[in-house]
This record gives sequence, structure tokens and C-alpha cells, in this order.
Amino acid sequence: MYRSLNTAYLGFVTDVETAARTAGPGGFRGVDLSPIQALNVAADGSATAVRELLVDLDIRPGWFALTPRNFSGDEADWERDLEGLPELCASMSEIGFRRALIVVLPFAESLDFETNFERHVNRIRHVAGILLPYDILLGLEYIGPVTRRCGYPHLFVHDMKGALELRAAVDRRNVGIFLDCFHWYCARERPADIEALDPSWIAGAHINDAFAGRTIDEQIAFERQLPGTSGLIDLVGFLRALQTIGYDGPVTCEPMSGNLAQLTLPEAVRKTAEAIEVATDGLV
Repeated sequence: MYRSLNTAYLGFVTDVETAARTAGPGGFRGVDLSPIQALNVAADGSATAVRELLVDLDIRPGWFALTPRNFSGDEADWERDLEGLPELCASMSEIGFRRALIVVLPFAESLDFETNFERHVNRIRHVAGILLPYDILLGLEYIGPVTRRCGYPHLFVHDMKGALELRAAVDRRNVGIFLDCFHWYCARERPADIEALDPSWIAGAHINDAFAGRTIDEQIAFERQLPGTSGLIDLVGFLRALQTIGYDGPVTCEPMSGNLAQLTLPEAVRKTAEAIEVATDGLV
């Protein structure tokens, strides 16, 4: 496993070069691309230059986000999301990215579970077919907090079991899951659940911490902290389970904390790296 930096997760809008040049000195060995960063690279044709930069800096490609949307959108939105996807994948492959992330929302406004499940299966298969020639693994990230799905008329996949069932129904070798310790915690999952996974299914991992003073069911999806802040999440158990099964991919900190954005980027990166070092017992 290796630490990978996503500057957007720390509250900074940067170009790829800035992210890459900040990663190494800040204690990270990889870099991930937000949707905007990835789309900009594809649009300006800078993939070759980015690949050479990462090689020069000894920074590994982590994962890239396909789109800020999701599989639940209407047909018009979905068709728009697919535009340019082959070109995007070609650019990311040129750089060396072999992992992609997309979120599976845990609810639907109008589709019942079965209809939504079928829509997801069909759309994921379509995307997987586009990614396959570029040898890119698509990771499905489930969203665990109860607060993210309460109040919606139709519930959907919101835990590892559901994500794995969706993956199995899709039945494509380049479709896996994306693990986030916060969603894992909110779904009341354990290290043993991770230890039952095939590491080739895991496209990436997010680490962070939950808020003290809130029960598991009171945790809020967009409010998280740096690793080790509250100690509520068994981060060492999470990472040791990944280590046990031989996962060797990127581990990205996603604190969703506005406090970091008040610092300079190098300061925020350094503070994040220090938190990871202490909270993970040197596992990553």
C-alpha cells in the first residue's frame, strides 16, 4: 500500500503538476486526480507530459474519478456523462492510471430497488466495456451513513455486502469496489469483512475519522476528520486487513475538513501526512 494525495480532498483546487510536485515533499508516494483534473488533462492533451512528470518525480498514479455524477441519473444526464469517456480513459491510461472511482448513491428519488439495481448493472457494464481496453479497474464506492439515505423514498446499496452483490451481477472482470473506512465504520463492518475480499477487486481505499459525540447512525457523510482525531474508526484494523489480503494499491486521506483549506497547501499536506503516520501505526 502507498499513500496517495488528492489535493481536492484537502480543500484545494490545483492543477495536476502542483499536486504532483507537492506530493513527494509532503510524504506521499502517489497522486489521485479529481474529475476536473482528469478532464482538464484529457482536454488539453497533456497526458504524455504528466506521465513524464510523475516519472521524474517518482510519484505513482493512484486513481482517477470518472465523473462527479453517478449511475442514478436520468438518461439525458447519463448520455452526457458518457461523452468523451473513451478519450478520458485513453489519456489516463497514457499516464499510467489503472484504477477509477465512481460513487453508488444509497437512495433513489423515483426508482424502486429492483429497477435501480437493473439500471446500475446495465450502466456499469457499459462503462466497464469502455474501460476494459485500457486495463482500468472500476471501483464502486458504497455510502454507509444512515443520514445520507434517510428521508428518501427508495433505498439502495449502502454497504459492502450490497456492493459485492452489485459487482457479482455486473459480472465483469474489471469491476470491483472502492473501500472507505468511514463508510465501512458506518455500515458496522469489521476487518474480517475485508479479509474475505480478493485484493484484485479493490480499486482504492479512503481513510479518515468520524466525529466524537455522535453515534454511528448520527455520522454525516460530508463531515469527517483527519485520521486519529477521534479514534472512533479502527483504522489500524482496517489497514491491517488490507495488508493481510495483499492489497498494494493507493490509500488516500479524505478528511472533508474545512480547517485544512485555511492553511497553505504544503502545510495542509504535511499536517495530513503527520496524522496518517500517527494514526496508522506506520502501515501506510
